[in-house]
Amino acid sequence: MRFALLAYAEAAPELTDRIRDRLTASGELVHLVELADGGHTRTLSTGAAGVLARDGELDEPGRRLVAFGIVDCESYDRATHLAARLVSGLPGAVAVRPVMTTTGSLDV
Repeated sequence: MRFALLAYAEAAPELTDRIRDRLTASGELVHLVELADGGHTRTLSTGAAGVLARDGELDEPGRRLVAFGIVDCESYDRATHLAARLVSGLPGAVAVRPVMTTTGSLDV
């Protein structure tokens, strides 16, 4: 079963290094992407005037999405356990979200 691990922090290196090292060692990492600094973000949203574009991230003070990874593991509980180990002792958060298949069903 595949899950996305979404890493939120002020800076990426410690958290993404930990994700890369631990999940490569366990054999459960499918793909990891470290994102550019939030200053390079363009955010689009829909308003009364149509689609609005602005430079910068959504207003989330102190934390931003710095990386995301895809893991392939036996259960939602296992993915949650991996996320807990990754974030332990570091400032930041890791969200676990099931990955949808191309047919629109959960890959669980």
